[in-house]
Amino acid sequence: KSRRGSWEPGEPAWTPRPIRDSTMASVLRTLRSWPFVTAAGLRLLMLAYGAWQDAYLEVKYTDLDYSVFTDGAELVATGRCPFERPTYRYTPLLALLLTPNIWLHGSFGKLVFSGADLAVGAQVRAILLHRRVPPRLALRCACVWLFNPLVLNVSTRGNFESLVALLV
Repeated sequence: KSRRGSWEPGEPAWTPRPIRDSTMASVLRTLRSWPFVTAAGLRLLMLAYGAWQDAYLEVKYTDLDYSVFTDGAELVATGRCPFERPTYRYTPLLALLLTPNIWLHGSFGKLVFSGADLAVGAQVRAILLHRRVPPRLALRCACVWLFNPLVLNVSTRGNFESLVALLV
């Protein structure tokens, strides 16, 4: 077997590590680390600011599509099709996922999208660790996602792109 750093023809260039049972414990430890706790707090702060801006300023913080999602969720909650809303062009699963917007709280979906952002950051770190990237570098790469102002703004405004990133 070749030494680390050397490669010989016929050998695979990269050998994946086997997935262990402790992967979930590792993800939970990651989510409790200071960057993830800070990123979660920042998202909660932005959600609070968004609620204030929506209530008191003329220009709304909430994405216009979020009201379309919520209308679709309301239709699903009453047993109807979300496509009865003229501009609803998303998967019906999104309307189903956001039905708690109707009976729990109107910002439920924004919390889901923000949680998906955090999960993407954890996924970035886990994938890089799986590929044997040094832990500090893997965490820094996750922080690029977690503290990216565009990502932070998009999810807290109510856009579902973080769910797309999580599922890809």
